[in-house]
Amino acid sequence: MSLHRQIFSNTIIQIAGKVGSTALNLFAFALMTRELGQGGFGEYTTVVTFLSFFAVVADLGLTLVTVQMISNKQKEKEEIILGNLFGLRLVSALFFIGLAPMIVFGLNYSAGVKIGVIIAAASFIFTALNQIMVGLFQNRLKMDRVAWAETLSRFILIIGVIMTIKWRWGLSGMLWATSAASCASFILHFLFARRFAHIRPRFEKYWWKKIISLSWPLAVTITFNLIYLRADTLILSLIKSPEAVGLYGAAYKIIDVLSSLPLCSPA
Repeated sequence: MSLHRQIFSNTIIQIAGKVGSTALNLFAFALMTRELGQGGFGEYTTVVTFLSFFAVVADLGLTLVTVQMISNKQKEKEEIILGNLFGLRLVSALFFIGLAPMIVFGLNYSAGVKIGVIIAAASFIFTALNQIMVGLFQNRLKMDRVAWAETLSRFILIIGVIMTIKWRWGLSGMLWATSAASCASFILHFLFARRFAHIRPRFEKYWWKKIISLSWPLAVTITFNLIYLRADTLILSLIKSPEAVGLYGAAYKIIDVLSSLPLCSPA
């Protein structure tokens, strides 16, 4: 297959997968809001927004650097680079996202939000690790693997949400369902990636310095962009009731989910 046809088919598959996963995500979101109500969904929004700040700092711009670093590399060197990217991402995710549960207990949030941050932290760690594999699939023009992983993980999310509704597990159940879906997504990404490269965490000083030298400008840009987009929700959660955050978060969530549709990259 020619390169142009590969790019075209890769883009079509990614768009189809994104549309499917977005539809499933909106369905899960509708179930959540109906079950949790304004106050409960406000707490859910607060947990997710709070953790988002730590997750973006943990990203360190590695998602965008991955494709750049492994392009046109021999398989042996590619696996070394991917291993160090994965190792650096693992350490940064555990460190920065691990700070969130400690910091949230010093803030004036409800017990539900504080416990929710602990539960949902795992979801953000798995999502962070996924991005290294996504970079590999982009380089190989095999984004159908990402589409499958995203779609299947959304089904797991919906199953978890339905179970939570049936057994009345509340906010904690919704967050456990979210973390389970992220875990499933990570496992699928990892298994799909093994066909192209053997990825294991590596901790080599030379490569870490090289990666950080390339990624830090992106990390700063992404962090400021998150502050611009999400600081309003976090500030609202500190000065208003969970009901107010729930109303604001519900409207914002629809925009947030739908805005992911145009973000389909062919490579």
